[in-house]
Amino acid sequence: IDYELNKLRMSVDITTPEGKSDYLKKAVEFIANISNSIDRAVYISTIAQQCDINRANVDSAVDQIIRLRYKEKQKVQRQNIISGPRKRDKINPQSNSYPLEVRAERGIIAFLLHSPDYLNRINEKIDSDDFVTEFNRRIFIDLTAMISCGLSNDITVLAERYTAEETSEIYKIIHENNDLPYSTERLNDYIAVLVAHRDKMNEKSVTAMSEDELRKFADSIKNKKS
Repeated sequence: IDYELNKLRMSVDITTPEGKSDYLKKAVEFIANISNSIDRAVYISTIAQQCDINRANVDSAVDQIIRLRYKEKQKVQRQNIISGPRKRDKINPQSNSYPLEVRAERGIIAFLLHSPDYLNRINEKIDSDDFVTEFNRRIFIDLTAMISCGLSNDITVLAERYTAEETSEIYKIIHENNDLPYSTERLNDYIAVLVAHRDKMNEKSVTAMSEDELRKFADSIKNKKS
């Protein structure tokens, strides 16, 4: 990273307004590619000092690029969902039936692999039963158990419980989230998708209940709240 940034800086004359502006634009684009938020913060501070400008301005510029890329990626994913029939997923065969929910599940898994501290926030809203697909539910259960016990959430440790093909799929989950911001806003969006699906399923099941079943269902909700 240092080498690439230095190469960008040496390609222009940052003692001139034009050179400084050109360097900032290129450096901001480059830093937005760094997946680790701590590393991004370090290099944002570095180029702010080099160009003698407010760090907050650089931070804002990097964040804007990351958000734009995130929106573009969402757009592409929506287009892929809308487009014609897809090949059957051998690892997670239920994924074709629940494309939006699967994207949310994979996003939540990526958050736990990247920032395990988010587990409490996630558990406040959903649990493993709210995962629609069995494969992603299994990953979530394993990750939750590992983090709760204070074990490493490193994928190499997790991989001991999965086949080579399944492990490859977990790496894909990490890769597809590399360019996206690990923000509370994005996590909440994913959680909302699974909550909406859960509520929809509950509504369907409630309409088919007898009076006695409805009474028991209402009592179970009261017990959960108490």
